[in-house]
Amino acid sequence: MDLDVMRMRESIPILVVDGVSGIEMAFRFILFIGGSIASIFLVDMLLRKILGVEKKKSVKDRHFNDLHKKWDNIVSTGSGIVVLILALIIIVSDSPVNIYWFLLAAVVPISPLLVRVGFEKKYAENPNEYLITLLRMVITIVIIGTLLNILSPGF
Repeated sequence: MDLDVMRMRESIPILVVDGVSGIEMAFRFILFIGGSIASIFLVDMLLRKILGVEKKKSVKDRHFNDLHKKWDNIVSTGSGIVVLILALIIIVSDSPVNIYWFLLAAVVPISPLLVRVGFEKKYAENPNEYLITLLRMVITIVIIGTLLNILSPGF
């Protein structure tokens, strides 16, 4: 038990950067969440206008056919399990978080979106529908990465 407490004491300074108060961290977190939501919403709205793609009215329109539903369920469940296992490996390992494990845990959730892009390209009524999904995915990664870099000390 003493060993676990000692490890916890050693890892806490990694999470909180010296010289940054709790209020400032909370403010940065709020700016990150608000900035992410606002910028992703605005980019999505702009892309839909430029590409002429209408927003789907309900969640029922999410799958094009039974094959798409099947593959979406398989890939989503599989990527969720992989992310859970990677998170447990990262948490349980005694070493500091390796950037490769972190990147793998960040890239795996993209696989359901790639399945969606493939089915949209093949079955969508509007030929630009897959483009908006692909561009939205790339722009969301860039926005979140940029805001993390700007607002997170020590990231």
